[in-house]
Amino acid sequence: MLRRALWAVEIGDAPIEARLAWPRLEVDGDTLRGSALQGQARLASSAQTLQLAFTSQPPGGRFERLQVPGLKLDLSGQAGARRLQGQLRGDLTLATEPVAATLDALALQLTLNDPALPPTAIALRGRAQASATAASWSVEGRANEQPFSASGQAALDRAVPRLEAQARFTTL
Repeated sequence: MLRRALWAVEIGDAPIEARLAWPRLEVDGDTLRGSALQGQARLASSAQTLQLAFTSQPPGGRFERLQVPGLKLDLSGQAGARRLQGQLRGDLTLATEPVAATLDALALQLTLNDPALPPTAIALRGRAQASATAASWSVEGRANEQPFSASGQAALDRAVPRLEAQARFTTL
């Protein structure tokens, strides 16, 4: 049973601290079941901070394909006078062969505040997936009440990665 785990690493002068609580984890062969997850992470340096807190519904599946439904990630950050606040929700699937992540039912609410600029509020819905060799996304939403949609894909397994993206904005 994994009740609490704490990890701490440093990237340059920015220590990263992460905590995970998974009160009940059952493993039967290559099948996993357990209770809901919750945790938090913090990245802090002298110039910036980023704090994350997450919860989920009970994960399940196999070691090769773990499903984490109802993932909710609250985030806040600061770089100088700029501030970021938001929430991401979705259903996460993690695969091991090949290593990949898919986020279905993606919903993001994000607010960016910079004293030198008008506040920016972004709300979007869609789907995203990524692996070591490729990524793709399809989202639609609003930026300060202006509708937009965006989609794209990236080939990451080349000497020079290839990116194709399309976006439509009613107003820029």
